[in-house]
Amino acid sequence: MASKKHSTDGKQCVWCKLHLATDINTHEMIAAELSASNVTNDEVLPHLFKQTHRRIHARPGDGAYDTIQCYEAVSAH
Repeated sequence: MASKKHSTDGKQCVWCKLHLATDINTHEMIAAELSASNVTNDEVLPHLFKQTHRRIHARPGDGAYDTIQCYEAVSAH
């Protein structure tokens, strides 16, 4: 069985990640960023903030956003 990150013919597949920011009350998407698979979440977070001028009251996210760089981006916003 082939790995999900590799095609069956042995060639490595190229992956990208779609980062979304949503309003937790309305479920509206307020920012989106597409990145290469090797780009980290803390690199993308400032770009998501630049797309919205809304005040951030909470920043729920998975453990990948639990970095010093992400906390600094939240403070700067």
